Amino acid sequence: MVLSNLPRQYVDDPIDRQTKPYGLFDVIPPTTPPGSHWLAGVEYQPLCGGGGTTIDFCVTGSAPASKVETGDRTMRGAQPFTVYAEIDCSPQADVWDTQIARVTRMLMENEQFIAEKALWDGRAANLDIVYPHLAANTAVVDTRNAFAVTLQTAAVQVSGSNPAAPARALGLLEQAGYQCYTAGMGLIHAPLIAIPSLVNQGMLYRDGSQLRTINGSTIVAGAGYQNTGPDGTAAPPNTAWLYFTGQMFIYRGAIRTFQREESLDRNVNTLKAIAERTYVMGWDCCHFAVLVSI
Repeated sequence: MVLSNLPRQYVDDPIDRQTKPYGLFDVIPPTTPPGSHWLAGVEYQPLCGGGGTTIDFCVTGSAPASKVETGDRTMRGAQPFTVYAEIDCSPQADVWDTQIARVTRMLMENEQFIAEKALWDGRAANLDIVYPHLAANTAVVDTRNAFAVTLQTAAVQVSGSNPAAPARALGLLEQAGYQCYTAGMGLIHAPLIAIPSLVNQGMLYRDGSQLRTINGSTIVAGAGYQNTGPDGTAAPPNTAWLYFTGQMFIYRGAIRTFQREESLDRNVNTLKAIAERTYVMGWDCCHFAVLVSI
């Protein structure tokens, strides 16, 4: 190999990255609510439930049974987490503004993946603290206040312990999902490893910028989704976990960066250029899981 003696030219960020379609932000665009109190987490009351039927005395000659509650007034909560990117640089040679611009771009290009991972397994800083998340089999309820707030629901597994074929798995998941989520269209969260098999079996079709099932459910195909079950263990070979939820919200704050003076790690004499922002995510009412063969 012969190397040129001429100096190579430095070019700044020559790669024009393309965003992967069908991910979390493509399905649920993040929004920023007014004020700042939401940054500590939110509580909300989803309108879960439906209606019932009764009879008319004049038609049947019989007294109708007493009406019963058809709605659910359970309070839900969602906890915040912060997504960040960091570039370590020398305090002597680097141009600080350039590094801040680079780390901000790094955050923006990677935050969907990081948010998807947190939504799937709930892990931030290696702790299961992001509530709610998909791969969960135990409810978490905050009872510190006058009324209980459900931070985490337990995914109801609809397929038993054995994986189901794609058509049956999707049917079981949507049947359970829409028996619960009677008033809206739900979301099916799928790791990327499951998508080719579902498409090959004719289970999914492209609707503009979305992937959908024949029944109309929107597929969230997350690159950050980890393919673990409700108990947190990895799916067996040739299988994948799918989750059904009601519609979601994603609250996202402004990007925060730090002054040069705040960013010096004196222990190693290194500047840490950091960009970060806070998220809060939650969903409506229902939460189911199925193991599908792929």
